[in-house]
Amino acid sequence: MRYCLILFIILGLLGINGCGRIDKRFIHKFSSKRKQERPEGVESVELAKAILRPQPYRFTIDRDPFRPLVGNRRYQGEEKIEVDAKRDIKVIGVVTLGEVKVAFLESPFKVGTFRVGDKISNYEIEEITPQRVVLIEGGKQVILKVGGEDE
Repeated sequence: MRYCLILFIILGLLGINGCGRIDKRFIHKFSSKRKQERPEGVESVELAKAILRPQPYRFTIDRDPFRPLVGNRRYQGEEKIEVDAKRDIKVIGVVTLGEVKVAFLESPFKVGTFRVGDKISNYEIEEITPQRVVLIEGGKQVILKVGGEDE
C-alpha cells in the first residue's frame, strides 16, 4: 500500500510538471487543421486540384448487369456453317410470361435464350408456343418440339 502511494505521488508530480512544456512539433503533427500543400513537381493548377480534391468515380454502364455474359450472342460467320435443325438444334424449354415468349435452344455453336425474329445458325425463329418452336430457312419450315422430339 505504501508503494502504491509513492508511485501515485511520483506520477502526479511528473504529470503536473510536464503539462506546461509541450513541444510544438507534436502539436503540429496532431493538429486536425493541416494546410493542404501543393504536391511538389506539379506545375498545372488544374492537375494539383485534381490530386488534392479528386472527383468521385463516374460509373458507365455498357450493358444490363442482369443479362448473362454468355448465351444470347451472335457470332460472326456462324451462318456460313450448315446446320441441320432437326438433328443439331434442341429445344430445352419455353417460357411464356404474358405476351413474351422465350425459347431456350441449344446448337453446336451456342446455348441461349431466343425470341421470335432471332437467328440461330442459318435459321430464323418464326413462332414459339409452349409445345414447339418453328424455325424457317429460305421459306422452308422446321418444327421442333420441346424436349427434342421432332414432328
